[in-house]
Amino acid sequence: MIKFKTFKRITAARAPGGSAILFGLQENGEVCVTYEMADEKAWTPWDCTPWFAGSGGPRKIDDFVVSAQSNQCLRVWAIDNEGQLWSVQQSGLNERFKDWSRLELKWPRRVNRFPPMPPQRLRRPAAAPDGGVHGARLWAIDTEHQLVTWCQQSPGGKLDSPGVVTNAASILPLYSDVAVIQHASGLEQVWSLDGGRLLSMWQMTAGGSGPGLSGWTGWSNPPVRWENAPPLVAIAACEQSGGRGDAIWGVTLDHKLICDYQLSPGGEWSGWSKGNWLEAPPLTRLTATQRSNGAVQLWGLTLNGGWIVTTRQEVAGGDWTPEWSAVVNMPPM
Repeated sequence: MIKFKTFKRITAARAPGGSAILFGLQENGEVCVTYEMADEKAWTPWDCTPWFAGSGGPRKIDDFVVSAQSNQCLRVWAIDNEGQLWSVQQSGLNERFKDWSRLELKWPRRVNRFPPMPPQRLRRPAAAPDGGVHGARLWAIDTEHQLVTWCQQSPGGKLDSPGVVTNAASILPLYSDVAVIQHASGLEQVWSLDGGRLLSMWQMTAGGSGPGLSGWTGWSNPPVRWENAPPLVAIAACEQSGGRGDAIWGVTLDHKLICDYQLSPGGEWSGWSKGNWLEAPPLTRLTATQRSNGAVQLWGLTLNGGWIVTTRQEVAGGDWTPEWSAVVNMPPM
Protein backbone atom coordinates (compact mmCIF):
# COMPACT_ATOMS: atom_id res chain seq x y z
CA MET A 1 0.00 0.00 0.00
CA ILE A 2 1.38 3.43 -1.01
CA LYS A 3 1.61 5.99 1.77
CA PHE A 4 1.31 9.65 0.87
CA LYS A 5 2.84 12.67 2.52
CA THR A 6 0.62 14.93 4.59
CA PHE A 7 1.11 18.57 5.50
CA LYS A 8 0.86 20.84 8.53
CA ARG A 9 0.82 24.17 6.63
CA ILE A 10 -0.40 25.22 3.19
CA THR A 11 -0.18 28.54 1.37
CA ALA A 12 -1.18 29.64 -2.14
CA ALA A 13 -0.88 32.75 -4.30
CA ARG A 14 -0.80 34.01 -7.88
CA ALA A 15 1.20 36.87 -9.34
CA PRO A 16 -0.64 39.20 -11.75
CA GLY A 17 -0.43 37.61 -15.19
CA GLY A 18 1.02 34.40 -13.78
CA SER A 19 -0.15 30.94 -12.75
CA ALA A 20 -1.35 29.95 -9.28
CA ILE A 21 1.01 28.10 -6.99
CA LEU A 22 0.37 25.96 -3.89
CA PHE A 23 2.98 25.11 -1.25
CA GLY A 24 2.71 22.41 1.41
CA LEU A 25 4.90 22.14 4.52
CA GLN A 26 5.47 18.78 6.21
CA GLU A 27 6.19 18.09 9.87
CA ASN A 28 9.89 17.52 9.10
CA GLY A 29 10.18 20.98 7.54
CA GLU A 30 10.26 19.71 3.95
CA VAL A 31 8.47 21.92 1.45
CA CYS A 32 6.59 20.67 -1.59
CA VAL A 33 5.11 22.78 -4.39
CA THR A 34 2.64 22.34 -7.23
CA TYR A 35 1.81 24.78 -10.05
CA GLU A 36 -1.35 25.44 -12.00
CA MET A 37 -0.99 24.15 -15.55
CA ALA A 38 -1.97 25.90 -18.76
CA ASP A 39 -5.43 24.31 -19.03
CA GLU A 40 -6.41 26.03 -15.71
CA LYS A 41 -7.81 22.82 -14.18
CA ALA A 42 -4.80 20.51 -13.86
CA TRP A 43 -1.83 20.96 -11.54
CA THR A 44 1.73 19.71 -11.85
CA PRO A 45 2.90 16.75 -9.74
CA TRP A 46 4.24 17.83 -6.36
CA ASP A 47 7.91 18.83 -6.41
CA CYS A 48 9.60 18.06 -3.09
CA THR A 49 13.21 18.37 -4.24
CA PRO A 50 15.47 20.22 -1.77
CA TRP A 51 16.13 23.18 -4.10
CA PHE A 52 13.65 25.24 -2.04
CA ALA A 53 15.66 24.89 1.17
CA GLY A 54 19.04 25.18 -0.54
CA SER A 55 21.29 28.10 -1.38
CA GLY A 56 21.97 29.03 2.21
CA GLY A 57 18.33 29.01 3.24
CA PRO A 58 16.76 27.92 6.55
CA ARG A 59 17.63 24.42 7.74
CA LYS A 60 14.06 23.67 8.81
CA ILE A 61 10.94 25.70 8.07
CA ASP A 62 8.24 25.88 10.73
CA ASP A 63 5.70 28.20 9.06
CA PHE A 64 5.54 30.21 5.86
CA VAL A 65 3.43 32.23 3.43
CA VAL A 66 3.70 33.00 -0.28
CA SER A 67 2.55 36.37 -1.58
CA ALA A 68 2.50 38.48 -4.70
CA GLN A 69 4.49 41.71 -4.70
CA SER A 70 3.94 44.86 -6.70
CA ASN A 71 6.87 43.83 -8.96
CA GLN A 72 4.78 40.83 -10.18
CA CYS A 73 7.16 38.25 -8.65
CA LEU A 74 6.03 35.97 -5.84
CA ARG A 75 7.92 36.00 -2.55
CA VAL A 76 8.00 33.35 0.18
CA TRP A 77 8.36 34.51 3.78
CA ALA A 78 9.46 31.60 5.98
CA ILE A 79 9.92 31.21 9.73
CA ASP A 80 12.49 28.61 10.76
CA ASN A 81 12.40 26.33 13.80
CA GLU A 82 14.20 29.03 15.84
CA GLY A 83 11.57 31.64 15.02
CA GLN A 84 13.80 33.59 12.62
CA LEU A 85 12.42 35.15 9.44
CA TRP A 86 13.75 34.27 5.97
CA SER A 87 12.74 35.35 2.49
CA VAL A 88 13.15 34.19 -1.11
CA GLN A 89 11.54 35.45 -4.31
CA GLN A 90 11.08 34.39 -7.91
CA SER A 91 13.74 35.53 -10.35
CA GLY A 92 10.93 36.56 -12.73
CA LEU A 93 7.28 35.93 -13.54
CA ASN A 94 6.61 32.14 -13.31
CA GLU A 95 10.35 31.55 -12.70
CA ARG A 96 12.04 29.52 -9.95
CA PHE A 97 12.68 30.79 -6.43
CA LYS A 98 16.32 31.44 -5.56
CA ASP A 99 18.70 33.36 -3.29
CA TRP A 100 17.43 33.04 0.27
CA SER A 101 18.14 35.87 2.70
CA ARG A 102 17.79 35.98 6.47
CA LEU A 103 16.04 39.14 7.64
CA GLU A 104 17.50 40.94 10.62
CA LEU A 105 14.47 42.51 12.26
CA LYS A 106 14.58 45.52 14.54
CA TRP A 107 12.04 45.07 17.30
CA PRO A 108 10.32 48.01 18.98
CA ARG A 109 11.74 48.84 22.41
CA ARG A 110 9.67 48.00 25.44
CA VAL A 111 10.04 50.62 28.15
CA ASN A 112 10.64 49.49 31.77
CA ARG A 113 10.13 45.88 30.81
CA PHE A 114 10.73 43.42 33.67
CA PRO A 115 11.56 40.66 33.37
CA PRO A 116 13.48 41.35 30.14
CA MET A 117 11.63 40.48 26.96
CA PRO A 118 12.67 37.04 25.62
CA PRO A 119 13.91 36.71 22.03
CA GLN A 120 10.99 37.10 19.66
CA ARG A 121 9.72 34.12 17.71
CA LEU A 122 7.26 34.57 14.88
CA ARG A 123 4.38 32.42 13.63
CA ARG A 124 1.29 32.59 11.40
CA PRO A 125 2.72 34.94 8.75
CA ALA A 126 0.46 36.59 6.16
CA ALA A 127 1.33 39.00 3.34
CA ALA A 128 -0.11 40.90 0.39
CA PRO A 129 1.04 43.57 -2.10
CA ASP A 130 1.04 46.97 -0.39
CA GLY A 131 0.39 49.31 -3.31
CA GLY A 132 1.74 52.80 -3.82
CA VAL A 133 5.55 52.88 -3.99
CA HIS A 134 5.89 49.91 -1.63
CA GLY A 135 6.36 46.22 -2.35
CA ALA A 136 4.44 43.98 0.05
CA ARG A 137 3.29 44.15 3.66
CA LEU A 138 4.06 41.27 6.00
CA TRP A 139 2.13 40.40 9.15
CA ALA A 140 2.99 37.84 11.85
CA ILE A 141 2.30 37.01 15.50
CA ASP A 142 5.15 37.25 18.01
CA THR A 143 6.04 35.47 21.24
CA GLU A 144 3.67 37.61 23.29
CA HIS A 145 0.70 36.92 20.96
CA GLN A 146 0.95 40.43 19.53
CA LEU A 147 0.29 41.19 15.89
CA VAL A 148 3.32 42.77 14.20
CA THR A 149 3.62 44.23 10.69
CA TRP A 150 6.40 45.30 8.33
CA CYS A 151 6.31 47.03 4.96
CA GLN A 152 8.75 46.63 2.07
CA GLN A 153 10.18 50.07 1.38
CA SER A 154 10.19 49.32 -2.37
CA PRO A 155 9.09 46.38 -4.57
CA GLY A 156 11.37 43.46 -3.68
CA GLY A 157 13.23 45.68 -1.21
CA LYS A 158 14.00 45.65 2.51
CA LEU A 159 11.47 45.67 5.33
CA ASP A 160 11.02 48.73 7.50
CA SER A 161 10.98 48.60 11.31
CA PRO A 162 8.10 46.55 12.73
CA GLY A 163 4.98 48.08 14.15
CA VAL A 164 2.94 46.42 16.89
CA VAL A 165 -0.79 46.46 16.14
CA THR A 166 -2.65 47.52 19.25
CA ASN A 167 -6.23 46.73 20.21
CA ALA A 168 -7.76 49.17 22.67
CA ALA A 169 -10.36 46.58 23.66
CA SER A 170 -7.77 43.97 24.73
CA ILE A 171 -5.74 44.37 27.89
CA LEU A 172 -3.83 41.21 27.02
CA PRO A 173 -3.59 40.50 23.26
CA LEU A 174 -4.13 36.90 22.20
CA TYR A 175 -3.74 37.06 18.42
CA SER A 176 -3.83 33.62 16.85
CA ASP A 177 -4.30 34.01 13.08
CA VAL A 178 -4.22 36.70 10.39
CA ALA A 179 -5.39 37.02 6.78
CA VAL A 180 -4.80 39.91 4.37
CA ILE A 181 -5.74 40.79 0.79
CA GLN A 182 -5.24 43.65 -1.63
CA HIS A 183 -8.43 44.95 -3.21
CA ALA A 184 -8.66 45.77 -6.92
CA SER A 185 -8.47 49.43 -5.81
CA GLY A 186 -4.93 48.79 -4.50
CA LEU A 187 -6.03 49.09 -0.87
CA GLU A 188 -5.29 46.32 1.63
CA GLN A 189 -7.63 44.86 4.22
CA VAL A 190 -6.48 42.68 7.10
CA TRP A 191 -8.44 40.40 9.41
CA SER A 192 -7.10 38.89 12.62
CA LEU A 193 -8.29 36.67 15.42
CA ASP A 194 -7.78 38.06 18.92
CA GLY A 195 -8.86 35.46 21.43
CA GLY A 196 -10.99 33.90 18.69
CA ARG A 197 -12.72 37.24 18.00
CA LEU A 198 -12.54 38.37 14.36
CA LEU A 199 -11.34 41.97 13.83
CA SER A 200 -10.62 43.93 10.65
CA MET A 201 -8.95 47.13 9.45
CA TRP A 202 -8.08 48.56 6.03
CA GLN A 203 -5.95 51.13 4.28
CA MET A 204 -7.31 54.57 3.46
CA THR A 205 -4.74 55.19 0.70
CA ALA A 206 -2.81 52.64 -1.40
CA GLY A 207 0.40 51.79 0.42
CA GLY A 208 -0.67 53.81 3.44
CA SER A 209 1.16 57.06 4.01
CA GLY A 210 4.44 55.73 5.34
CA PRO A 211 5.99 53.05 7.59
CA GLY A 212 4.06 51.40 10.38
CA LEU A 213 0.27 51.70 10.18
CA SER A 214 -0.12 55.36 9.32
CA GLY A 215 -2.82 55.58 6.68
CA TRP A 216 -4.84 52.69 8.18
CA THR A 217 -8.24 52.91 9.86
CA GLY A 218 -7.48 50.96 13.02
CA TRP A 219 -9.65 48.03 14.11
CA SER A 220 -13.33 48.45 13.32
CA ASN A 221 -15.48 48.35 16.49
CA PRO A 222 -12.96 46.17 18.38
CA PRO A 223 -15.36 45.12 21.18
CA VAL A 224 -17.62 43.59 18.51
CA ARG A 225 -16.74 40.70 16.23
CA TRP A 226 -16.44 41.81 12.60
CA GLU A 227 -19.70 41.00 10.79
CA ASN A 228 -20.79 39.29 14.04
CA ALA A 229 -18.61 36.29 13.28
CA PRO A 230 -18.69 33.41 15.78
CA PRO A 231 -15.45 32.50 17.60
CA LEU A 232 -12.96 31.17 15.06
CA VAL A 233 -9.69 29.23 15.08
CA ALA A 234 -8.48 29.89 11.50
CA ILE A 235 -9.23 32.32 8.66
CA ALA A 236 -8.38 32.89 4.98
CA ALA A 237 -9.41 35.60 2.53
CA CYS A 238 -9.23 36.19 -1.21
CA GLU A 239 -10.35 38.80 -3.72
CA GLN A 240 -12.94 37.55 -6.21
CA SER A 241 -13.52 38.62 -9.81
CA GLY A 242 -16.51 38.47 -12.10
CA GLY A 243 -18.71 41.01 -10.34
CA ARG A 244 -18.20 39.81 -6.76
CA GLY A 245 -16.02 41.40 -4.13
CA ASP A 246 -13.82 39.81 -1.49
CA ALA A 247 -14.46 36.54 0.31
CA ILE A 248 -13.41 35.41 3.77
CA TRP A 249 -13.64 31.94 5.31
CA GLY A 250 -13.41 30.93 8.94
CA VAL A 251 -13.09 27.66 10.85
CA THR A 252 -15.30 27.56 13.95
CA LEU A 253 -14.41 26.03 17.31
CA ASP A 254 -16.02 22.76 16.23
CA HIS A 255 -14.04 22.84 12.93
CA LYS A 256 -16.95 23.73 10.68
CA LEU A 257 -16.39 26.11 7.77
CA ILE A 258 -18.27 29.38 7.28
CA CYS A 259 -18.03 31.98 4.50
CA ASP A 260 -18.88 35.66 4.01
CA TYR A 261 -18.40 37.60 0.75
CA GLN A 262 -19.11 40.95 -0.85
CA LEU A 263 -22.05 40.95 -3.24
CA SER A 264 -20.15 43.41 -5.45
CA PRO A 265 -16.62 44.88 -5.36
CA GLY A 266 -16.47 47.20 -2.35
CA GLY A 267 -20.16 46.56 -1.67
CA GLU A 268 -22.27 45.01 1.07
CA TRP A 269 -21.41 41.66 2.61
CA SER A 270 -23.66 38.63 2.24
CA GLY A 271 -23.54 37.69 5.92
CA TRP A 272 -21.99 34.53 7.28
CA SER A 273 -23.18 31.26 5.78
CA LYS A 274 -25.28 28.97 7.96
CA GLY A 275 -24.24 25.49 9.05
CA ASN A 276 -21.16 23.95 7.45
CA TRP A 277 -20.28 25.71 4.16
CA LEU A 278 -20.41 23.24 1.23
CA GLU A 279 -20.43 20.40 3.78
CA ALA A 280 -16.69 20.74 4.30
CA PRO A 281 -14.83 18.06 6.28
CA PRO A 282 -13.43 19.15 9.66
CA LEU A 283 -10.57 21.55 8.88
CA THR A 284 -7.68 23.18 10.72
CA ARG A 285 -5.96 25.52 8.22
CA LEU A 286 -7.07 27.35 5.06
CA THR A 287 -5.56 29.09 2.05
CA ALA A 288 -7.08 30.53 -1.12
CA THR A 289 -6.04 32.29 -4.31
CA GLN A 290 -7.33 33.21 -7.74
CA ARG A 291 -6.33 30.95 -10.62
CA SER A 292 -5.16 32.35 -13.94
CA ASN A 293 -8.77 32.65 -15.20
CA GLY A 294 -9.77 34.79 -12.19
CA ALA A 295 -11.75 32.01 -10.50
CA VAL A 296 -10.93 31.36 -6.83
CA GLN A 297 -9.76 28.05 -5.39
CA LEU A 298 -9.83 27.23 -1.67
CA TRP A 299 -7.78 24.54 0.07
CA GLY A 300 -8.02 23.21 3.62
CA LEU A 301 -6.08 20.82 5.85
CA THR A 302 -8.24 18.12 7.38
CA LEU A 303 -8.41 17.73 11.14
CA ASN A 304 -7.65 14.04 10.93
CA GLY A 305 -4.45 13.35 9.06
CA GLY A 306 -3.41 16.64 7.48
CA TRP A 307 -4.79 15.80 4.04
CA ILE A 308 -5.41 18.61 1.58
CA VAL A 309 -8.96 19.01 0.29
CA THR A 310 -10.17 21.65 -2.13
CA THR A 311 -13.15 23.32 -3.76
CA ARG A 312 -13.21 25.98 -6.47
CA GLN A 313 -15.15 28.26 -8.72
CA GLU A 314 -15.28 27.13 -12.33
CA VAL A 315 -15.50 30.72 -13.62
CA ALA A 316 -14.59 34.06 -12.07
CA GLY A 317 -17.27 35.12 -9.60
CA GLY A 318 -19.28 31.97 -10.28
CA ASP A 319 -20.71 29.22 -8.12
CA TRP A 320 -18.55 26.72 -6.27
CA THR A 321 -18.20 23.03 -6.95
CA PRO A 322 -20.80 21.37 -4.71
CA GLU A 323 -18.39 18.77 -3.32
CA TRP A 324 -14.92 18.84 -1.81
CA SER A 325 -12.25 16.77 -3.49
CA ALA A 326 -8.99 15.44 -2.12
CA VAL A 327 -5.81 16.66 -3.76
CA VAL A 328 -5.09 13.43 -5.59
CA ASN A 329 -1.55 14.05 -6.81
CA MET A 330 -0.13 14.04 -3.28
CA PRO A 331 3.56 13.05 -3.22
CA PRO A 332 4.34 9.50 -1.99
CA MET A 333 6.50 9.07 1.09
